[in-house]
Formats: sequence, C-alpha cells, structure tokens
Amino acid sequence: MQDLFSGKVSKVSFETDVTFANVRRTPGPRTYLNTWSRVGEDVLAIDGRQIRTVVFDYEREGEYLVGFHGKWKIWFDPSSGLFLKGAFTPIKGTPRENPDWQVVSITVP
Repeated sequence: MQDLFSGKVSKVSFETDVTFANVRRTPGPRTYLNTWSRVGEDVLAIDGRQIRTVVFDYEREGEYLVGFHGKWKIWFDPSSGLFLKGAFTPIKGTPRENPDWQVVSITVP
C-alpha cells in the first residue's frame, strides 16, 4: 500500500481474512480479495477549503462462501494522510458498513 500511496505503483492486490463474531452460518474467517488502483486526482471542497486529493478505485470481493462484491471510489488527501470521501457501487451482496461517506469538517489540534 505504501508504494501505491507514494505513486511508485498504480495497482496493488492482496487477500485479507476477517472473522465476524455473530456469524450463524459458515463460521470462521472470511477471505476477501482487495484491489486498489490509482485512477487520478481531484479537488474536494471541505470547510470552505479546496483540498487536492488522489483518487483510487478500491474493489473488495469475497471468496469461497462469502457473497459480497463491491467497488468504492476513494478520495485521499496525501498532505494529511486522511481518506476524505468514498462512493460505493454494489456488484453482489450488501456491505456491512455504510457504503457512501464524506468528511464534512477537519479540525487540526
């Protein structure tokens, strides 16, 4: 991921295993294939400020008995290290979390 965020590579893929506590069927870890691709740059307005971002496509696909598959477009601010926005596109199944989100305010201590 570090090479992706630094711009050294434009795409990375890796597997993650996730174990959910309240699984009634097929207990045990779920394996997901994660693919991140750097697709460009954009500017987001947050708190009246224009923030230059790097835009990524993030695809997460469940393997074996996991029925979830979706894509997000993710806006990342390299100067702060913050993810600022995510837009979800379902392919199969329903995500467990809120699929669309955006930062509306940033407060620096």
